[in-house]
Parts: sequence; C-alpha cells; structure tokens
Amino acid sequence: MDPVALTARWVAAVRARESGRADRPFDDPLAGPLAGAQGFAMLDGAPQQIRDNPYVPIRVRYFDDWALRVTGEHGVRQVVLVAAGLDTRAFRLDWPAGVSLWELDRPELLAEKEAALAEAAARPACERFVEGLLQYLAADEVDLAHPWMREYLERLRISGRPWRFGTNDPEALVQRHGWRVERVAQAGEEGAGEGRWPWPVAPRHVAGLPRGFLVTAVRPAATSGEVG
Repeated sequence: MDPVALTARWVAAVRARESGRADRPFDDPLAGPLAGAQGFAMLDGAPQQIRDNPYVPIRVRYFDDWALRVTGEHGVRQVVLVAAGLDTRAFRLDWPAGVSLWELDRPELLAEKEAALAEAAARPACERFVEGLLQYLAADEVDLAHPWMREYLERLRISGRPWRFGTNDPEALVQRHGWRVERVAQAGEEGAGEGRWPWPVAPRHVAGLPRGFLVTAVRPAATSGEVG
C-alpha cells in the first residue's frame, strides 16, 4: 500500500489501544488484527504528543453517535463512508434493520481489509458494500501555520503522506457545496469528547492554533441525504 493508505493501519492501532481502556468510548475488537504489527509500529514510533492525543478516539465516537442517530431517528438507510480505510462500523455498531453501508477507498487497501476480515470470520451487522476510490482532493492553500502543526506536517511530507487541504471555516466549505450545517464542534466540547480531551478548548476567534473540526450537515430536501 502507498504511504497515504498506510495511515489506515495507524488509525486502526489507535482504535485498538483505545478499546483496551477502562473508560473506552467504543469497543473495536477487529481493530488490532486490521492494524497488524505495522500499524502498532507506526503508532509507537510517533512523537508522544501525537501518540497520546485523544482526537482520533473522540472523532470515532462522535461519528458513531451521528451514524446511529441519523439511521435511527431520521430513518436514513444508506450510509457512505468516503476514504473508509480500515473502519469497522459495519461490524461493531448496532444498526437499525435495513441499513446499507458503502465503504469507498483505494482498491489495494480494501483488498487487504477484506482478507483480514475474512481471516477473523467477521460478520457485518448491516448490508455492506465496498468500492474503490482513486481520487484525492487537493487545494492550493492550507491554513495550518501553528509551529506544532508545521512539525507534524513536515513529518507527514517526509513519510510520503502529506496533508493537502485544511480550513478554519468548515461552515463555508460545506455550504459552498450545497449542504446545510447542522453542527460544528471541536474536540473537548459538549458531545465531542468532553472529559476525555486533556486541553482547554480554544474559542474559534483565537487565531494561529491547530484545530480539528467535527462537522455534520444535511442536504436540502430536493437532494435528500446527510454527511458527516
């Protein structure tokens, strides 16, 4: 797999380690086999501020809750995971009857994922489809100027998996593509990992800080759908 696809192993290793915590926000028994030795080596080799950062577990739980809410409360029956990587939501969430889950990613990554799932005799809890995805987004400018982010981005560039896009205005980005913003949250805010995030949550107007946004939005009724 290419360096970008390999980040899926690192994320799976994060989920596996999180699943071993007493206060775990989710349980992912498939994460360890999917991460493999390579994923855990990537995680253990990362700087401590990256290795111990709880952002990924918070993001996982946030969109777990979103997926179950829109399929349960709103009756959505098709869910698409773009750049699904080694995600296991099809197997570990308690989906309502009739849900179909589409997983989109690079073919070589999906092939390895299917082999590992078959070896683990994993059975999905919903109807599941996988599709190869070759396109990657790029942008001319990235607004990530914080010194810590510069170091992190340089590490990603050297390892062959550079970040190519970022925004401090996720509302404008989503709205520009025809979606209505439902919620934008930063890790540590209510419903987005409060109590698990170890640092203060910086107000949006404070410039020059690294941020990650958790965004949910809905399409107008004429083109019904949801995205997270």
